Amino acid sequence: MRPLEPRERQIVALGILVLALVIVWFGLIQPVIGGFIGRAQERSELTGTYKRNAHILAASPRGARRRSSSRRRNRNSPSPRRPRYWRRKISSSA
Repeated sequence: MRPLEPRERQIVALGILVLALVIVWFGLIQPVIGGFIGRAQERSELTGTYKRNAHILAASPRGARRRSSSRRRNRNSPSPRRPRYWRRKISSSA
């Protein structure tokens, strides 16, 4: 077999470079980007499901009772953000 001309060597080198770039793209980059896109779609679906469920719970009478009882429970719980006199007032009334 005869040695390749300089122009032919450049064409072969470009072909190998393009092949390496295609392998890197389809082997590494595209799956990573696809994973990000897939998780973003799942997140948006879960957000929609969460909003629908919250709407359904808000419309039910049991959901209204649950919200009011949780508000009472949270109001009486001591918290570092609450002023000190509220914590004393709650603890003395209990």
